[in-house]
Amino acid sequence: MTIVFGGLEYASAANVVRRDSCQFVLADRGCRKRQRPIRKITLHWTGGEPPSPERTYDVLQRRGLGVEFIGPFRDGTIYQCCDPLAIDARDDGLLDSVGIEIPNYGFIWPNRTRWGWRKPPKAGRDREVYCSLLRGQERYFADFYPAQKAAIMQWLDTTTAVLQIPRTVPLELNGCPASRTLQRAELAHFSGVLGHYHISKRKADPGPRLLHDVAKHFAARG
Repeated sequence: MTIVFGGLEYASAANVVRRDSCQFVLADRGCRKRQRPIRKITLHWTGGEPPSPERTYDVLQRRGLGVEFIGPFRDGTIYQCCDPLAIDARDDGLLDSVGIEIPNYGFIWPNRTRWGWRKPPKAGRDREVYCSLLRGQERYFADFYPAQKAAIMQWLDTTTAVLQIPRTVPLELNGCPASRTLQRAELAHFSGVLGHYHISKRKADPGPRLLHDVAKHFAARG
């Protein structure tokens, strides 16, 4: 399989495909011409369990947003939605990042309501739910499927190599991945892989565990 960067195809172990039905173009509200070198990769979750990339594509289009990649889905397939070196999709507000929307309903609210615990959607009830701290508060997150994680690591291996992005995540002084929103200066100087929650205090995606898994993967590769 291949990923397209700057009009050139690069081999990847990840199953990356392109569909005409979910391609962002410069005329879309959520896209602009790429003007700065890519220094960051932002990991998102979709906040639902979309049955296809077109569903996520349509939602982003309606919201005036965009993203460069959608997936991996349960089978590990990732859909490329544009050439990141030509188009900067508005997924995180940054001018130097490439983003990927990973299907996952996200998290269960940590507090009870009069309706009881918020239940996950039927399509995602077989996901493992884990408890982790985010900005110092306990939250319950839905983990990604093993096939998703394997595909993410393969995609990251190719993308970081081609774009020459450091294989690192935001770290605290103790060497552990940061589970907080970065300060403006920290974010400006950072180059590597980060979560949406590192960028915005209003976001929780993709959950802390995935960034820990990415850090372990990079460490194992040396």
